[in-house]
Amino acid sequence: MTMAPPPRLRLDVERDPGLVYLDNAGRTPLPRCVLKAGERALKRKVRPWEGMGNDADVDDVRARYARIIGHDNGADIALCPSTSYSMSLAAHNLVRTGVIARGTEVLVLQNQMASNVMPWQSACRRAGARLRVVPSPSRTWTEAILRDIAQDDARAAPRIAVLALPPLHWTDGALVDLEAIGAAKGGRVLVVDATQAAGAMPLSARRARVDVMAASVHKWLLSPYGMSLVYIHPRFHATWEPLEFHERRRRGSDSATWDEVGAMTRAGYPDAPVPGAARFDAGGRPNPVVVPMVREGLGVVLELRPARVAPALAAWCNVVAHAAAQLGWVALPRSSRAPHILGLRPGPKLRCPADGQDLGAAGVVARLVSGEGLDYRVKVSARCGAMRVAPHVYNTEEDARRFLSALGRATALELEQLSRQGFHTTAARAKL
Repeated sequence: MTMAPPPRLRLDVERDPGLVYLDNAGRTPLPRCVLKAGERALKRKVRPWEGMGNDADVDDVRARYARIIGHDNGADIALCPSTSYSMSLAAHNLVRTGVIARGTEVLVLQNQMASNVMPWQSACRRAGARLRVVPSPSRTWTEAILRDIAQDDARAAPRIAVLALPPLHWTDGALVDLEAIGAAKGGRVLVVDATQAAGAMPLSARRARVDVMAASVHKWLLSPYGMSLVYIHPRFHATWEPLEFHERRRRGSDSATWDEVGAMTRAGYPDAPVPGAARFDAGGRPNPVVVPMVREGLGVVLELRPARVAPALAAWCNVVAHAAAQLGWVALPRSSRAPHILGLRPGPKLRCPADGQDLGAAGVVARLVSGEGLDYRVKVSARCGAMRVAPHVYNTEEDARRFLSALGRATALELEQLSRQGFHTTAARAKL
């Protein structure tokens, strides 16, 4: 099986010959065309009298993100500075409108990304509600979540008001079946942090009956830092309020005569919001450097198409997972993991028979990243006991071979060092 993506899926990014970069779940390299869009936009600041950006770019960003998440209307997309901001916006309004109230619960996953947990912690404290944490499951997250929903439905008065979830776990790529959860959610609000999925795999906010879906743009959306795009279901537009109050996104504020029609009275400035989710945009003018870059990055995502990216990355990860197993590293079953994030954990071969302790991923990851004792460096991440390997379509079959070679060497070196501290896995070390 070839792991190299077909030419139409090649991504033009800068490469370092002394590094195998497999940390796209942390941040992706910026495509060269996105960099050029930023350079053009930044140069406009040298001649500000010629204008800075335009609303058409902002509208394009909304429309392109909507397409990526399987929605048909860019008017339902708001621009925020971060996903924690997007989640704070949702949490604030769900408390304010009484959805999160005393005695209710907000369901999250164990070790879920903090940006989709901490806003709910705060909301629960304010409302007298409870954060309900689904522990790491023995089988799949989907089964565990559906079991909690079923148990809650069996109560005379169900308590779970909000399901704050990802499409996959950020630490190891374990899948969460949003469509199955959406079908079972009942009247609960489903809020999704899609940062680790949007752009890399197909999504459908409509089929999953999602109420809010946010994604930071600097990962799989191939864009710079500083923006989160958030879908907000139209049923919330009339009753929710923004986190910030400012003149942007007020009716008439885009008019050349705003100084007259928006003149301050004794009651203050006119503050009727514009239609759609734009009323929830963060304050200030949308960044005239970042917006054209995000527009370009989303264009690259749409050209690549997540439906083509996902199987290409799945093929790469499947081959790597099989080979890594020969080195003692185990992954989730194919059916339970995302196509683009591979979580490798030390298996039985890398466990000390005396006390049952395993090698641990963190030391091997540190050695790969530093390149200590290796011929080159490999950038992966250690996340909650897993080595997170996250390729993109620019990663080749040669990258896979180099990663596996470095993994074998780093594992052997780490075992050798630990053996001097009394950690003995002689059989596993001999095989390595």
